[in-house]
Amino acid sequence: MEMDELEEKRLIALRRYGLLDSPPEAIFDGITVAIANICEVPIALVSLVDTDRQWFKSAFGLRATQTPRDIAFCAHAIQQPDTLMVVEDAASDERFRGNPLVLEDPRIRFYAGKPIVTEDGYPLGTLCVIDQKPRQLLAHQIEALEALSKTVSAILDERHRLQMVAIDRDTTEELVRESEAKYYHLYQDAEVMLRGALYQLPTAAAMVNGKGIIVSSNAAWEQFTTSIGWSQTSLGGNIVQACKHKSSPLADRPIETESGLRIVLSGDDNQVEFEYPTVNGACTITVSSISPPGSGAIIQHFYSSNH
Repeated sequence: MEMDELEEKRLIALRRYGLLDSPPEAIFDGITVAIANICEVPIALVSLVDTDRQWFKSAFGLRATQTPRDIAFCAHAIQQPDTLMVVEDAASDERFRGNPLVLEDPRIRFYAGKPIVTEDGYPLGTLCVIDQKPRQLLAHQIEALEALSKTVSAILDERHRLQMVAIDRDTTEELVRESEAKYYHLYQDAEVMLRGALYQLPTAAAMVNGKGIIVSSNAAWEQFTTSIGWSQTSLGGNIVQACKHKSSPLADRPIETESGLRIVLSGDDNQVEFEYPTVNGACTITVSSISPPGSGAIIQHFYSSNH
């Protein structure tokens, strides 16, 4: 089959799945948050490659919603649907050294993308991670990126199958129930995986919603908040309110933490980071956006020597 014919069929499959320009969804945002934290990178995307653009179904750490296809790293990645594409240093790679995405914001230096492939073999896009400095992925990070890419593919396939059986008048109620159950279990499995990834992070980490209320956190975060005398149940688990509360000096830097949250949750910036000295060494707090801007954030607290 000629390349043009393959691409035509791939684009038909992309439109058949009905994803382009669809609203953000928590499950995909959770996946980009998880893989960004697992791979320790500032940017992670669920990217779909359209005719002349790549559009982001989910974007962690990036405000853009799309970029031109002719400069997209993901457009290269989908050419080998079964392979993880890794660019350790884009500035020294002849394919990308002159790319506007390398020379200008977001100044990509490292890229790793695993194609999201339909059950009939068409790569719709990628799950990818990006850094602004050269690097390599560790074995467990590669494994997680490949596994979560397959999870995205499985969720999309089952959702599409469910849509098809729903509009087929000859479909039995039993088949509809079976498809709904499979999709629900895939969704649940992904949620468990994502919460597990957050829980296992070595840094103290918490996910908050658009109102600053904690929706998930790990053991290190619980130990951290206990050490500063703040219970997650106090003030309804609201970080912003806790920062204002005089009896709760969150992170010893309530003003900076509250300000960072407000900046990120307002959509004015994707990430805020600040460092301050403690008796145990320099400590860093980062507040990172979850897409879409304003819907939530990830807060991490760590001593610089552990980062």
